[in-house]
Amino acid sequence: IIKEIIKTGFTDYVAQEFIPTWEDPFKSLKHGVETCIVR
Repeated sequence: IIKEIIKTGFTDYVAQEFIPTWEDPFKSLKHGVETCIVR
């Protein structure tokens, strides 16, 4: 979805709802951030 948003020319910020469900909430947050990084 993020890649498709970028294809439209959108260059601002995108918000994502985050609710940690893993035992370690910081690992869960890290995974969520890395998932949305477009490389």
